[in-house]
Amino acid sequence: MLFNIIETVALAIVVVLIPIILYRARENNQQATSVKEGTMKFKVAGGELVEIIPNVPGYVLVRDENGFDILMPEDKARAEGEEILRSGPIARWFQKKFGFWWVSIFYPAIKIHRFEIFKSRLTTGKKVAGDGAENRSILDVIEDEDEPSLVHELRWRFPMPVGIAGVESKDRLRIDILLLCTFQVIMPAIPIFIFNADFFKILRAAVSAAVINEVRSMHYTSRDDVEGFVDMKKGSGSPFILEIIRAVNEEGAVASPPVPGVPKAPEGIEQGLGIRMIDCRMENYALAEAKEILAATLALERARLEGEAAVQKSLKDLAVAKNKAEGDAARVKALVAEYGSPELASRQVWAEQHGSLTTIVNGGATALNIDGKDKKPLIPPTTP
Repeated sequence: MLFNIIETVALAIVVVLIPIILYRARENNQQATSVKEGTMKFKVAGGELVEIIPNVPGYVLVRDENGFDILMPEDKARAEGEEILRSGPIARWFQKKFGFWWVSIFYPAIKIHRFEIFKSRLTTGKKVAGDGAENRSILDVIEDEDEPSLVHELRWRFPMPVGIAGVESKDRLRIDILLLCTFQVIMPAIPIFIFNADFFKILRAAVSAAVINEVRSMHYTSRDDVEGFVDMKKGSGSPFILEIIRAVNEEGAVASPPVPGVPKAPEGIEQGLGIRMIDCRMENYALAEAKEILAATLALERARLEGEAAVQKSLKDLAVAKNKAEGDAARVKALVAEYGSPELASRQVWAEQHGSLTTIVNGGATALNIDGKDKKPLIPPTTP
């Protein structure tokens, strides 16, 4: 009887203790773990990846021909007949019901991977250039951690501020640009294990290169750089932003891992880093050394406009002079026919152009009052 009581009590204690032990193991990321929605963790053994543990609703893991696990929409994976990598039904029930993912009883030989990440964020409440602080840069709102954070999980989607100082346009206009970019992890093992979680600087370098190339090309305006950049659409979904996203994802941001006998080919971050840029918006921008550069730019523009005006005036004056000369020639020709004397004809035209004066006609002593406003001939024909 006593033995049965002891056995019952022991069983009750075990029943109570098992959930507590499992809970503590989960919270300590040892024999078990929990995975926040929108994140993923990595089970390792001896530093080698054993399993990726994602918790991304609507997304599943599939394995590509190179052996990398890819996160893709579940409906797309099923439509394409991909083999889905997932836990068994009982494990999935515990995951969904209790947020409990079993790791291994052989901790620490098999455990959840920890890695270091330098975090950055946009600060709020600071005065920056354009907001009333003369000596601050718009890029000062980016706050980077001095020391890396030790974490167990990788976010599926994450924002990252990117500041590019002094981007030069084709006409040497310098602009500080502040972007807030959003990225999505496609192949989780690449950034964490191939690049040892040191991928943020690669993302920033890729975005910076794309922005610099796009600003220098200025595809979307034929106007002068200052007005063109200010007036250009720069929001999410604009041609400027879409071209940056395309360039970052597809062009030479990173190089492929070396393969013996095969030269390295430049790739975008999607293939080279396993991360895709899905959105971007321009938080702020400012002309570098704005007052001096803007004044110089306006001076150059003023000089250009004044030069064009001088050219147009010269062309107009030339046309007027040409028309006057042609008119004078026609007038002289008509007077020669009327008076029979080129000299008298020339004097008549000159008198019409210069107003009232006294002239000696034909070398004689007759004084004639010539009024250029009179439409009648002021110098009569000579009588025989």
